[in-house]
Amino acid sequence: MDRDSSIGTQEENHELELDSQSVQAVHELQNKNAALQSAFSEEQQHKNAVVNQRIGRRQILTMFEKISNVTNLVDLQKIKESKEYKGLQVSIDGETRNITTWADYCRVVEGRSVESIDLDLQNLNAFGEELFESMRQVGIGPGKMRTLRKLPDDDIALIQQARECDDKDQIAELVDSLVSKHAREKQQLAQDKEQLTKERDDAQADKAAVDQVLADKSSKIDELEKQVSRKRLERLPPDEESQHLREEANSLLFDAETSIRQLAQPLEQVVSHATEHGIDIGHWLRGQLDQLSEATEYLREQLGMVSWQPSTDPDLDGEQWDGQVVDAERTVQ
Repeated sequence: MDRDSSIGTQEENHELELDSQSVQAVHELQNKNAALQSAFSEEQQHKNAVVNQRIGRRQILTMFEKISNVTNLVDLQKIKESKEYKGLQVSIDGETRNITTWADYCRVVEGRSVESIDLDLQNLNAFGEELFESMRQVGIGPGKMRTLRKLPDDDIALIQQARECDDKDQIAELVDSLVSKHAREKQQLAQDKEQLTKERDDAQADKAAVDQVLADKSSKIDELEKQVSRKRLERLPPDEESQHLREEANSLLFDAETSIRQLAQPLEQVVSHATEHGIDIGHWLRGQLDQLSEATEYLREQLGMVSWQPSTDPDLDGEQWDGQVVDAERTVQ
């Protein structure tokens, strides 16, 4: 036997030995899982079946690295949706651990954070198995995929077209280009929002300033009008000044009298409705009218007038003010 044949035979024997060891390792893992399952009831075994199969496949994956990332994630998606991990007891390094939540499963069984696994699952569901795997193979990580999920459907369609062409370089370049474009657009939107916010704040500040100026001007105008009125009155003779003051008062009195008379119609409607339906409103109505009377009496008290009594002097038509007859056309001293 020549030297080359001898070497070839040794390599074949070595490969056979590796295959034998691999098969033995798989059998040992399966035996461990079987022993673990036998410790539980049939119901628990059934509940744990899917997850235990997953654990076995994951250990075999670690040894031989033959299961693709997509298949790995599809397995995880099924386990998460079925919730078969709840109540699971698994043996890790000889220690039995209870699994109650998805986060527990991710940490204990998968050795990863729940956030990391959920991000992979979200990316897989967003892009589909083929596009997800294509992007993963060209070095596009979970974080960049999360950014790509925010792109418009038209941009995602471009990535899909590049994948169908089976051009990995084109996929990588296109993704980088779209991510950069998205970043620029996001930055521009932020700048536009900031500018609009500033313009709005400036406009509100300008409006507030204008309102303040108008209020100041209105106040000054009112004060000037009062000053002018006072100066004008100071220059008038007493009789004319009294006439002017009474005219101003008459204007307010007329408005008040008009408002009181306008109460007649709505009050009549209240009375008519109450009479028709047998509702007692006497107390309420007297209260309203008493308020008007009290307002009138308040004015009399403020002016120092007694209750109104007709004058007994046929030549005078006025009221009694502190016991003296006051003509409506005479100045009160």
